[in-house]
Amino acid sequence: MSNTDIKTFPREMENLINLRHVYVDKDEEVPFGMTRLTHLQTLPSFNLDRARRHRLDDLVGLNELKGKLVIGSLKFVRDKEEAKKSKLVEKENLRKLILKWGWVHPEERNGNFLDEDILEGLQPHPNLESLTIEEFKGTKFASWLMRNCRVTNLRQLRIRSCEKLLSLCCGLEYCPSLEMVEIKDCGNLESFQISPSQSLQELWIVGCPKLRCTSIRSLPSLRDLVIERCTTLEGDLSLNGCTSLRKLRIEECNGFTSILSGLHSCTSLRTLRIKSCPNLRTLSGHGLQTPVSLERMRIQNCPNLEAIPSLDNLTSLTNLDIWGCDGLISLPSGLAYCTSLTKLEIWYCKNLMYLPTVEAMQRLTKLHKLEIYSCPRLKERCAKDSGPEWPKISHIPDLRIR
Repeated sequence: MSNTDIKTFPREMENLINLRHVYVDKDEEVPFGMTRLTHLQTLPSFNLDRARRHRLDDLVGLNELKGKLVIGSLKFVRDKEEAKKSKLVEKENLRKLILKWGWVHPEERNGNFLDEDILEGLQPHPNLESLTIEEFKGTKFASWLMRNCRVTNLRQLRIRSCEKLLSLCCGLEYCPSLEMVEIKDCGNLESFQISPSQSLQELWIVGCPKLRCTSIRSLPSLRDLVIERCTTLEGDLSLNGCTSLRKLRIEECNGFTSILSGLHSCTSLRTLRIKSCPNLRTLSGHGLQTPVSLERMRIQNCPNLEAIPSLDNLTSLTNLDIWGCDGLISLPSGLAYCTSLTKLEIWYCKNLMYLPTVEAMQRLTKLHKLEIYSCPRLKERCAKDSGPEWPKISHIPDLRIR
């Protein structure tokens, strides 16, 4: 049912006991009762309502459901016992489950514990592979998801807009198949501990402004790590043991002053992007010597960064972008070892004055494009034929200085 103005269906629709598949637009209500449709296999979305025309016990006998199920407006569930009537734990063919509470006015809430009890009652079958929880108002998750994990085949876990959640401890040792974790827009989350895992490949932590500590280590299968808008996250982001990490992106994390002490063990790293970390002063005490696999690096809007660490041995680096780093005065001499470098961009670095030596720059035989934009001191020193930096760059084919 899509793009239709039909609002109601005959009640006799409930008598189609052999009906196998129902398709409705996202977030639309199923326009007839479901209780007798015990052979139903496809029901992408099931939304509750204040008038209780649709309730969780409508799902009790629908144990042939398979694939994906979205349950919306869980804010209308009254208690744990009502939640348990959904019998999700008996639906062994469901692979993807999305639980959405929906926004509700604070004065209408019945307390944090109600949501916690409801989630406890929504325990799915162990065969579930993907779970998303949105707008949950409890401070902690259900036992079946944490230390007493019952979803042992879970591969993907997404936690979004859970504004009252305070801490999260993912017992990955109890979820041996978990490959992806996303924590997004949890405004009061203060701590997130993730235990060592052999299976985790993607980790996203986005929009958690009160998060102060996290532990990311001993994740040998981790390939993608993204941390964004965690403005109070501080300390050092240890990446020891993340030997498969290929992409690392850190943005808008004001608390970091030095963040990458374990980067030397990330021997598979391909892409590194650090953006809008205003208090960052140094990247790594070990320099960037070990991850020779690094191909693309961008450092952007880090005004207090005092120096780019040694770039020795980054022989695979092809693109280097440095934007908005007013604390930089010079680029490291180790740039000479980036012999695969083809493009270098330097934008909005108002205090930058010095490039590496003439000999170092001339070793970059593959460098065909250099952009210098809105860097007044460096621009002056790179004046054609007269600036002291000009001999260092005059051989570059595509030279753009503005």
